[in-house]
Amino acid sequence: MAPIIPHSSEYVWKLLGKTGSVRTTSWPTAGPIDEVSIQMKDYLFNTVHDFRIKKDLYTKPKKGEPKVANKATIFVAQNYPDWQQKVLTLIKPFFPTDSQGTVDDKALVACNQENNEESNVFCSDG
Repeated sequence: MAPIIPHSSEYVWKLLGKTGSVRTTSWPTAGPIDEVSIQMKDYLFNTVHDFRIKKDLYTKPKKGEPKVANKATIFVAQNYPDWQQKVLTLIKPFFPTDSQGTVDDKALVACNQENNEESNVFCSDG
């Protein structure tokens, strides 16, 4: 931010209580990589993406009349690893309780972006 908008960057730097100039500080160092959070994000995005592709292939065939998707079969395991349980906890509030509702994709993506920054915080609707 500092090379592009230096005056605003200096102002924000002072608001954060930092001393000196933002231009003379070193780049921040990254903390340890949380592999579990990365796996959770990848699993969530891949699962939702695969499901939507399959739904689109079914409801929008290349030839013939489009079909109406009125059900989907999802296989459920008796136990999930901890990271999968966290993902399920994360996405549960975004799915409607009745069969007529739809998933709020924008809220789900925004929630995932927030979780990418703070892996210990989970979204909820309340």
